[in-house]
Amino acid sequence: MAANVAFVIHGIGRHGPDWAAEALAELETAAGYSSAFRDAPLAQQLRFVPVVYDDLFDGVLARWQQLSQDLEQSGAVLPAPVETLNELIGNASQADNAASGYLGDIVLYTGFRLVRNAVLLRVISTMLREIAATYAAFDPATERKPQFAVIAHSLGTTVAHDALHLMARLPWGAAQQDQNAAIAQMQADLQVLGQAGADLSASADGIRSILAAHPASPARFRFDSVFMLANTSRLLYTVDREPYASAVHPASIRNGVPGYCDAFFDVDNKYDYVGLGLRLVGRMFSTDNEIWSAGGGEAAGSAYDLDLEHLHQANAHALSHYLKHPLVYSTLFRRMAPSYRYAHHKEAMARFSPDDAHPFRNLPLGDLEAQVDPLWDKLVMMLARKLKRGEIR
Repeated sequence: MAANVAFVIHGIGRHGPDWAAEALAELETAAGYSSAFRDAPLAQQLRFVPVVYDDLFDGVLARWQQLSQDLEQSGAVLPAPVETLNELIGNASQADNAASGYLGDIVLYTGFRLVRNAVLLRVISTMLREIAATYAAFDPATERKPQFAVIAHSLGTTVAHDALHLMARLPWGAAQQDQNAAIAQMQADLQVLGQAGADLSASADGIRSILAAHPASPARFRFDSVFMLANTSRLLYTVDREPYASAVHPASIRNGVPGYCDAFFDVDNKYDYVGLGLRLVGRMFSTDNEIWSAGGGEAAGSAYDLDLEHLHQANAHALSHYLKHPLVYSTLFRRMAPSYRYAHHKEAMARFSPDDAHPFRNLPLGDLEAQVDPLWDKLVMMLARKLKRGEIR
């Protein structure tokens, strides 16, 4: 049996090669609760591919003082993002500057096209390689066609949105020279980042070499599902279309651009302070929006808001905390694990209750309020100010 594939895309903060281990352990634990995986373990049915891009941010931040001067002198960036980054994190080259791992990621992604293109090319090329390899390995005569999902968190929801929209809009059917021009334009930006210490051009070369005959062409491919946890895309998106009007929506919904997935899940936790900040600036995502409703909306049965109210650890924003909730992991399993049925979903939901007498009861609210990192307060205020000044959309 060929395993389905789920790409997992991280948010802001420090992320090493094994960044997804804690979150994926939560899913393994959840699978252990269910008889659905007695004969075929989760790992045999669903393969997780963590996508890491934080090293690109770290490379820039570690060389920020020299690189910022080079970028300004090259005319490749406007001075405002440079000033904003310096204002927020000071000397980002200092390893003990914790703010650089949070605020720096957002400013680098939204304010610096060169860095953003490096991130997007990394994510897109990772997905394209995995999709091509998975299709090449499966036997259509004996195996079920593999399905693909995206699980994105925090800033990663913006990165995933932008990457998927660009993937869907690549010139798949164009002449080879037109394909080369589209990717080469992004590749040219990366040359300025050579001082960041990474061979960034390889990502663009990889895309260009496989684009013509790739199985992920929208003419013959869609992601099964997209899960957006703590969705920041309406605030931070950088592509030509805002999220409600982009290609990142179910194909059953008509918004003028063909949808690149079959199902879309927007997941928000009432106690997640990032969600609180998004509400403050009026940029919360909702599948029940005017554009999607006019194009099919709830009648399409393919776009869902999963609204959570659980608080099992002080950091309610953590990816692992989101995946702990049965509404999240059970919905994922129903989409992506062939042995998981509705009866298993009912069993999973029966295990969970916010009731004080239940073993999964919520923590007191004071635990959250006492331990929220003050950086988040600073982040929310910074985003609100930049939004009012028109510096971000």
